[in-house]
Amino acid sequence: MKLIEHYTRLYETYITSDLQDQDGRVHLTRLTKMEDIRNCLCCTTRHAKWLIKQFQQQQWIQWEAARGRGKASKLTFLVHPDEAKAEEARQWVGEVKYDMALTVISEADHRVKEQFHAWLGHQLGYRMEMEGNKELDVLRYPFYPCIVSLDPAYILSRHDSHYVEHVFDTLVQYDRSTHRIVPHLAHHWERLHGGMEWRFYLRKGVRFHHGRELTAEDVVQTFLRFPELNRLTRSFWEQLKISDMKALGSHTVAFTLAVPSAILPQYFRSPATSIIPYDIWERDPEAFHRMPVGTGPFRIAKHDRTMLVLEAFESYFLGRAELDRVEILTVPDLSREESELLRYQYNFAGSPEQTDDGDRKGTCSDSEDWDKLENIEDGASYFTFNMNKQGPHQNLLLRQALCLALPIERIDKEMDSERYMPAYSLFYDVSQERSAFRPSRPTIHQLREWVRLSGYNGELVHICSTELRPKADHRPVALWLQRQWEQLGVRCRVSVVPIHELMRPERLAEVDVVVAGVVFAQSPLVSFIRTYQSDTSFILKQLAPSYRHLVDQTFSRMISGSERAWEEMLELEEQLLQEHFIHYLYHRSHYVYVKTGSHLQGVRLTSNGRVDYRSLWFKRA
Repeated sequence: MKLIEHYTRLYETYITSDLQDQDGRVHLTRLTKMEDIRNCLCCTTRHAKWLIKQFQQQQWIQWEAARGRGKASKLTFLVHPDEAKAEEARQWVGEVKYDMALTVISEADHRVKEQFHAWLGHQLGYRMEMEGNKELDVLRYPFYPCIVSLDPAYILSRHDSHYVEHVFDTLVQYDRSTHRIVPHLAHHWERLHGGMEWRFYLRKGVRFHHGRELTAEDVVQTFLRFPELNRLTRSFWEQLKISDMKALGSHTVAFTLAVPSAILPQYFRSPATSIIPYDIWERDPEAFHRMPVGTGPFRIAKHDRTMLVLEAFESYFLGRAELDRVEILTVPDLSREESELLRYQYNFAGSPEQTDDGDRKGTCSDSEDWDKLENIEDGASYFTFNMNKQGPHQNLLLRQALCLALPIERIDKEMDSERYMPAYSLFYDVSQERSAFRPSRPTIHQLREWVRLSGYNGELVHICSTELRPKADHRPVALWLQRQWEQLGVRCRVSVVPIHELMRPERLAEVDVVVAGVVFAQSPLVSFIRTYQSDTSFILKQLAPSYRHLVDQTFSRMISGSERAWEEMLELEEQLLQEHFIHYLYHRSHYVYVKTGSHLQGVRLTSNGRVDYRSLWFKRA
């Protein structure tokens, strides 16, 4: 038992509410004997004496031992146990053990927790600190455990992608303002032999964090490992259609394709294609998940269960970041009510309080003192019907009833989140256009009639939510679908299955409906193709063979350089929506508030909905 736990037991034994005076004050001095303390703490007399000494050293009590056998000693409590917990938590913070601090304070009274969180709030956010004679601009904030892997080839979530994009670089970038692919690690590229070969020319002088210069061989080895790592990378490798690649000297890479492609560079914007130093990876692939080395603007200085620390890379080829260090504190596995500290997630210079879901708890949006920065992500949450499994969902009329029963237009209220925007496409702008032409929803009586006419006979519909990691799943959406559909008389059951497990054909064959989601972090064209073809989206795998053939044909034309690529993409999406094979649910909005006139400059959100550390800087008076 911890010292604070012994003290709490002793305090609660001697100080009770019925011993308060009329003003509510507690009488803190008691007469007692060592034998009584020993019995209270369930220990030996020797250990009880040792504990009393420890309590004195912590200045929690005063102890006046009585002279003479059988006489009572005077015990004075100086500190409430919750105050002692807060002090212990502050000590853990001083030792940079935030998980221990938050675990200790979670057991304290609500008032004490609020005081501690207010104190800790001053230690977080954007700060200038001294390291010797050097001024450091530091961003420090807490975040829930969300990292699966920092090896680019293994990333699954937008959070993994967020960190990878700060530590690594890709051959090209996608300019969201111009919708064009622009140079990055490669300063130039060219398409040869009708798209059967592509050559990329690398910048000179680009260095990895461990000091070695990036070469063409690093690019070759980065891609060569794709077929061997896991099902995700093998699937991506198959999409690239690369039959051969080689380094032509130290700064030129040639890719030979099995089929012509007009859009290969767009694939190379994907964070999964970030270039790694093959010598570091080969030395210890497992360690690379936690402490990878890249060429990006930040290098990983520390990564353990308590925190991730990113430090500016002095030799970054596009210029050093102004922010010196980012410390992301890992919040322990507490409930949201206990883990109130998460509200400081984006506490920039006194910005409004937020929860880990980004739902604002303050009222600053009504004030002219705050500027709201918002990004509504492309990509969406959705569900698909498994058309390769027999069941009532094979009937179009039933699928129509199940899809049109959902009040997507008020998804924010249905799911109790102001961040959710109705989705009618994978692209937010297209969703906005389509929303104006949505027909009115059928009445509940008409929906039930469709269910009856479909021949539904009480069969159980299995809804499966995908899970990226513990507590990162679509279970709330799956349960919402269950509630909506059971109003129509359709029986449902819900399960949550880890995404890697659901990728097994025999596991996928057990479910009727899969609830999943995707965030676009690259060019729209390739994002759409990858979403439909990816093993983790399950869209293509659940389509009937005839529609899989249609998708493959459409994608072949898009990849070969069809001038109608965008139109064909939207036509394909609309056709699958009309057949009710897939149904979109919501886009997510991400936002932060920055105080008007704040010294914090360059605040912007990435496509992942997180603050971009690369652009942040602090304007001093």
